Amino acid sequence: MLHPLANGIGGMSLVASIHQQTWETNEIFGSVKFKTLFGKEQLVGNSPIAIGYAALDSSGILDMHTHDDAEFYFCTRGSANIVIDGTSYAVASGSVIFIPGKAPHVVYAGADGFEFLYGFPWSVGF
Repeated sequence: MLHPLANGIGGMSLVASIHQQTWETNEIFGSVKFKTLFGKEQLVGNSPIAIGYAALDSSGILDMHTHDDAEFYFCTRGSANIVIDGTSYAVASGSVIFIPGKAPHVVYAGADGFEFLYGFPWSVGF
């Protein structure tokens, strides 16, 4: 028997592929490129969380920013120095980072670049 949500919620797929998405950028966030897997505005009301995949080239920067809700990063490739609320953390592939809500944070990719899965509660206009 299939789970009642096996065909998605309100037309939203429950499975997304990084390989089927195109890279996006936003100058507000610096040189990071990202793929939004769940939580795009056109899915209003269908996805309670935003999940995406981001990449920084060698020595790239995800500029300092804040948001009301907590966020997580799961590092999949490379290394980085992440500053969260003034404290610096060296991270590499396999690291998981929790960023509290309202905490200013910035990511400085290492020489080998940095890629990570991220997620946070989705909200309109983020």
